[in-house]
Amino acid sequence: MIIARINRYNEMLKGKCANNFCRLNITHPQFPRKYRTLFNEAREQYLASYRSASLSLPENLILELEFLYRLTKELVIEKRDLKYITQAAQILKTIAACNAVNQQEEPLNITPQEVNALEDTQKTLTDQLREDTRQLRKHTENKEA
Repeated sequence: MIIARINRYNEMLKGKCANNFCRLNITHPQFPRKYRTLFNEAREQYLASYRSASLSLPENLILELEFLYRLTKELVIEKRDLKYITQAAQILKTIAACNAVNQQEEPLNITPQEVNALEDTQKTLTDQLREDTRQLRKHTENKEA
């Protein structure tokens, strides 16, 4: 008797959910007309801006890996966490493996072209390290006193 009640309740839930999900389908007659054009415009905008090149082409794959490497490098600087350094190293290994597999004559250059950006980053990291060291020294001197 309890199992029969549970089954009826499950069927009732399925019916309600199915009706609600059908209304979210743009081809369903109960989909609100005022949202149809907005839906179509949003879909077209999404498809136009987020279509990506095929990753089966080695050049596109390496470009995507390069993009991931840049993002990971920024996370290394922002978060100062070793896991991002290992991820960056893994991405570089993957790029090297892709180049080896595809037998490219010359691997794509993923090193930054702006040396000034590296110098600025190094200066920022050095300044931050000095500040952290100063605060640590001050904190330890306060505990000793």
